[in-house]
Amino acid sequence: MSLGLKRATIAGRVSLAVTIPANQSLSQPANVGVLTLTGIILPAGWQTAPLSFQASADGVTWQEMYTAAGTDVSTGPLTGPAWVALNPSDFAGIQFLRIRSGRASAPVTQTAECTLMLILRSV
Repeated sequence: MSLGLKRATIAGRVSLAVTIPANQSLSQPANVGVLTLTGIILPAGWQTAPLSFQASADGVTWQEMYTAAGTDVSTGPLTGPAWVALNPSDFAGIQFLRIRSGRASAPVTQTAECTLMLILRSV
């Protein structure tokens, strides 16, 4: 599944740009292939909000992400610009991701288009 997203390889890491459109809270789908999400770079225009995630096995049907303990996979409130380190074990084996501004129960609309850089590695 090609989504036309920009990829770049830097020092063993792959970065993949995804966008949250203006006046939205959810990114376009990202196909990370066999790589694992390890971080996200937020742009300067990011309005303060936590990040949360959706996963899909096929790129069509989406589910909220939870840990085995039953807590949502999310960050605390973040302000850009920022490099956000994530726990790779939360994302192992997930091929399709969407990133949300806010949590599932409380999405935060980004008033301007925001391009996030996903940092991926083979783990």
